[in-house]
Amino acid sequence: FLLDLQLQGDYSVLNNVIPTFYLNVEGGGQLGCTNTEATNYNEEATQDDGSCEFNIASSTQVTTCGGIFVDSGGPDGQYINNEDQQITIYPENIDEYVSLFFSEFEFEGCCDFLTIYDGESTNASVLVPGSNGTSLYGQTYTASETNESGALTITFTSDLSVTYPGWVAEISCATY
Repeated sequence: FLLDLQLQGDYSVLNNVIPTFYLNVEGGGQLGCTNTEATNYNEEATQDDGSCEFNIASSTQVTTCGGIFVDSGGPDGQYINNEDQQITIYPENIDEYVSLFFSEFEFEGCCDFLTIYDGESTNASVLVPGSNGTSLYGQTYTASETNESGALTITFTSDLSVTYPGWVAEISCATY
């Protein structure tokens, strides 16, 4: 919690008395995830702390410009066999474009794939074709300026054997 307080006026010492100021902070605020679409939504939170987690296996669409996007195993586990998942991530405001930075990305090299579409469905143009291995690690992908919704649709498929840690992607929104 950081408080930046600036005073206006003349508060110099008068008769060798230093003025005393009091600050009353009401409510204080409970930090946590305030997005009801997140898998770790905290109904007691009154102030978002950026910790929201959006799991591809838990939702088919979310609206956010923050938090992390993860595979079915979450940020610390592995995805499972035989998955066929899809999610669309929408920006919070008009004229914003969803952006994903893959801070972790590790798939089976032959048979598990993540595809990113530049729009609200798999009918949109492909932004990132089926990727596996560690190919998206450290990469950022943003909805194009011609994408009127600003959304990205992501699909993930895994085969019947061998799983890996999957992905963690930081969600943000960009403007053009």
